[in-house]
Amino acid sequence: PIAAYPIRTDFPRQRVWGWGWLAVGEAAGLVNPVTGEGIDLALESGVLAARWVDRALRQDPVTRHALRPYARAVHRTFAATFRGLHLLGPYVMRPRALRVLIRQAQKHPGLAARIMGITLGTVSPWTAFLPRTWWWLLR
Repeated sequence: PIAAYPIRTDFPRQRVWGWGWLAVGEAAGLVNPVTGEGIDLALESGVLAARWVDRALRQDPVTRHALRPYARAVHRTFAATFRGLHLLGPYVMRPRALRVLIRQAQKHPGLAARIMGITLGTVSPWTAFLPRTWWWLLR
């Protein structure tokens, strides 16, 4: 039978490393909880994983905790963004809120650019809480 499973967007709550393994992309919960997008996050976390595996394999001998720094690197790279996205998600993913965002973005190119940047992951979701964003939304 055909079945579907929810996309994991639970980063940073889950463990991303252990002895002999690292989680990247969706396996680490690195999927944008607002858009459901995650290929860029998967690639970025894959690059981080490759760097830490390379460093671990250069150790002699390889220790049980050689991959632990990967978890710190992943959290340092993505945790603040995900906290912001998890905070924004419940507010912006409502039909009325989306209508307001679209209407106001049509009037204010700066707001449109900010929304698009947050959606694409090139702008911090925390910029949604800046006074300028609210000025655009309420004008």
